Order: sequence, then C-alpha cells, then structure tokens
Amino acid sequence: MPKAGRPSNPLALAVLALLFERPMHPYEMAATLKERHKEESIKLRYGSLYTVIDALVKRGDVVARATSRAGNRPERTVYELTPSGLDELRDWMRDLLRHPAKEFTQFEAGLSLLPVLPPEEAVQLLRDRALHLSGKVWQMEGQLAELAQHEIGAMTQQNLPEPLARRKFPPLFVVEIPAMIDYVNHLARMHVLVDAAAGRLNPAYVMDWRLYPNLAVDIIVPLLARLVSVETAARLFLLASQTLVVTGAIAWR
Repeated sequence: MPKAGRPSNPLALAVLALLFERPMHPYEMAATLKERHKEESIKLRYGSLYTVIDALVKRGDVVARATSRAGNRPERTVYELTPSGLDELRDWMRDLLRHPAKEFTQFEAGLSLLPVLPPEEAVQLLRDRALHLSGKVWQMEGQLAELAQHEIGAMTQQNLPEPLARRKFPPLFVVEIPAMIDYVNHLARMHVLVDAAAGRLNPAYVMDWRLYPNLAVDIIVPLLARLVSVETAARLFLLASQTLVVTGAIAWR
C-alpha cells in the first residue's frame, strides 16, 4: 500500500523516473516529458513541476547536485535521485501496477448518467468515440514502434549489465505484423450498414454504394450479422480473408 506522505501527483512519479535515467534540471525534465508525449497521461504544468520537486527534496527522495548559470539566464539546479528515492520509485510503481484503485473518470460518470440521452443518440456518440480512439491507438502504436528501435542503454544511460545494455526495448505492446488499426472504423461502418438494412439508418448517414477495395466486407458482414452479432460477423470475415490470403500465397508458390 502507499507509504504515508507519498505525493499524490503522478508528476512526482514522472520526476523520479526521469532522474532514474540521469540527473536533470527542471527545464530538461519538462522538455523530456513533452518530447515523449507524457502530457497525454500526466498533467504537466511548469509551475507544478517546481512544487513537486520541492516536495521530493523535503522527503529526501531527490537532492540538488549542482547549480549553474549561463549568461543572464536564471540559475538552473540539476537534481539527482537518492537511494531512498529509488526505493520509493520502485515501491510506488509496484503499488500502482499491483493494487487496483478506484478512479473517477469523466467517461465513467457519463456512462452512469447515459439514460438522459435518447438511445439512438447515445449509440451514435459512443461510435464517434470509438472512431476517435482508433486514431489514438494508431498514434500510440507508432510511438511504441519507434521506441522499440532504441537500445536500453542509450535511453537510460545507466551502468547496465553488458547483456542488457545493447538490447532493444522488448516489444511488449508492439506487433511485428501491423495490426488492423482501421478495424474499429470498419466495425463502426458495419453497424451503420446493419442498421440501414433493418430500416433504422441514423439520419446523420446517407448510403452511397460505390466500387472500392473494402466492398466485400460491406456486403458480406451485414449478411452474416443476420445470424450472429456484428462483432462476431466481422471477426469471421477477418479470419476468412486472412486465411484466403495465406492459402493463396502458399498455392501461388
């Protein structure tokens, strides 16, 4: 469980993690967090960063290593992680990953009050959200693929054991074969087509059939959806199409 007096701001955890890599001054910390897009998961404000660092210094998790000034610029204090700070970093990470915590998200609040909206509008809004999230997934997969190309030693600059220093980051969330990052888009379109076939097409959509590469999925999945759910029908089509690609390649060879 969390230790008494531990900061509740995740930014403090980010600071400890940065100093685990190497000593830094606050401006470098903020720049590194932005470069790594950490502001998407941790609220980053420059003023809060100094407050967090001061709190960590008072706790003994971080100490000032050196102070320098370049020209007329303000002084820059470089901070480093203490042994107790390293212990706190790892204990904090273990607690976060091991113990589920109740988090009051805005989306969960919206779901709990969903009945105030008409059902058709609620469904459409959730589909719009799914389409938006598919773009986020694509962006994250790109960032993870880029990260997987870096060597661990080059990223952390720690005295790592030789067998580990030249290893690349393990692809925990990266697949070698590109995932169907547009699958959510296709699935949302299948719901629209199924609704249209059932005579309940959302007024925000207009059917406009044309010849294009994904026409087969638009024809076959709605037909399968008469027997199974849309999600199952889409999975069956995906399985069949990938099987045909593989068997066709083998037959061609």
